[in-house]
Amino acid sequence: MSSELTTIWLLRHGQSQWNHEGRWQGQADIQLSELGRQQAHRVGQRLRRYQIEHLISSDATRALETAQVVGSYLHLTPTPHAGLRESDIGAWTGLTSAEIKARFPEEWAAMNARADVARGGGETYSELRSRTWAVAQEAVARHHGRAVLLVSHGTAIRALISAALGLDVFTMHNLWIGGNTALSRLRFRDGRFHLDLHNDTAHLEEAEA
Repeated sequence: MSSELTTIWLLRHGQSQWNHEGRWQGQADIQLSELGRQQAHRVGQRLRRYQIEHLISSDATRALETAQVVGSYLHLTPTPHAGLRESDIGAWTGLTSAEIKARFPEEWAAMNARADVARGGGETYSELRSRTWAVAQEAVARHHGRAVLLVSHGTAIRALISAALGLDVFTMHNLWIGGNTALSRLRFRDGRFHLDLHNDTAHLEEAEA
């Protein structure tokens, strides 16, 4: 088995207007806010110091916009991939947490009990994990020994990381969803994934300083 190292960078998209309003987005196609665009530039400036050779993005507008900005710093054009979309949350889409809790109390309780529930009639966590995990496996197979950046969404990234680390659906909830443009990184070697960076937003802290 090859001991060559493959690096998978994971980037959550910049802030969208619905992020700002506290609305659950799911697979709704929402654009970045002005702050989100600034965040994308910050993370792009940070990532240009690394030898990233391939850029793959969720085809949702907020992710693809982020990827296009970052790609301008890396001299890469993002390839859209539906497998990196956020979890489908069905009827919960566009609602705030308070609205979801009021309208769907049983589903809300099941989710918080860490059940593998299809929120809003959309995907289960298991389905999301399978979909995003397939993208990671595809990236390793196609770009073995290289560095790849995947631009995706909070819950989708958490699901992908949990699958890569062999966590079950229950345990994946112990992984925190990072803020907008949070960076995580998986290393693949000798048939195993290792997580060596998780939810890093140092580029935003540097901007604030």
